[in-house]
Amino acid sequence: GRNALFLAKKGFEVTGVDISKEAVNKFLKFAKDKKLDVQCIVSDFVDFKFKQEYDVIISVATLHLILKNKVIDTIKKIKEHTKLNGINLLTVFTTKDIGFKEYPNLYFFDESELKELYEDWQILQYQNYVKEETHGKPHKHHICVLIAKKKSLSAQR
Repeated sequence: GRNALFLAKKGFEVTGVDISKEAVNKFLKFAKDKKLDVQCIVSDFVDFKFKQEYDVIISVATLHLILKNKVIDTIKKIKEHTKLNGINLLTVFTTKDIGFKEYPNLYFFDESELKELYEDWQILQYQNYVKEETHGKPHKHHICVLIAKKKSLSAQR
């Protein structure tokens, strides 16, 4: 929600999606307290029914939580519902991540995989990096970030 709230503060029209009703209520309360006009929908992102196209779709640290057999279709849906010249910003855990062996049913991306999935878009940024976490037991996450721009209506793979 912090990314959505940041964008709403900057004047963007924002629709958030979260599977947790509690998280959505917390987000909406915070937005109301800050006098921000936002929409938020309780839904599993995999099952979310897009009703429009968006200028920007952001998915930060969520796609790798989707079951393996659903993640590629979810990315296709994201791409299909992005307007021409729209932006997708995705961050995912890679197969180098500590969780890769612990969670075999979840989808961890090869370091070049998002680039390949977006080869029909203009890639504005693509980076793999390591992020050190201090919550709980200190650990590191291997993360890939993609920022891509939709260049044609056929770019929906």
